[in-house]
Amino acid sequence: TLVTLPKKKDRVAMLKRHIELMDALRTLNNFNGMMEILSGINSASVRRMKKTFADLPKDVATRFEEMEELLSHKFSYRAYREHLHSKIIPPCVPYLGVYLTDLTFVLDGNQDKGDGDLINFFKCRKTAEVILEIKQYQIRYKDLSLNPPVRAFLESLECISEDECYNWSQTVEPK
Repeated sequence: TLVTLPKKKDRVAMLKRHIELMDALRTLNNFNGMMEILSGINSASVRRMKKTFADLPKDVATRFEEMEELLSHKFSYRAYREHLHSKIIPPCVPYLGVYLTDLTFVLDGNQDKGDGDLINFFKCRKTAEVILEIKQYQIRYKDLSLNPPVRAFLESLECISEDECYNWSQTVEPK
């Protein structure tokens, strides 16, 4: 359990810091990392804290809305796909959930064999297209290096359950 409950200004500062981290990941073309943070922010325990969100500086709230729209699952991640295909120069860490969904539709939605017990090359080609798209982004970042103190800090963090998170959020920001 958490020992001290942060004040409202501290909760706003923490949320702002996570949004800034998302923005830094966007600069690095790390969309998978962005989605991980967005998923945490959109968890029930965080999203229910309306007063905390309301006190975000306007520019930070606007950036968050832009990033949320970019990563939206609407229309099969259309905005994300368009951004990735038109504005991104590798290296890039794409959001793998999109590709896993695409592969699931290709693999589950098509027969392995077609008429006359022939191999369904359409299915093979579509599978290869998804894998090749992921592969095109696999270029090493040149300017990144390990930061042992940051890594040690992240590894030392204690995990708490979803229920504990929700109870904590109700304590710090009651209805």
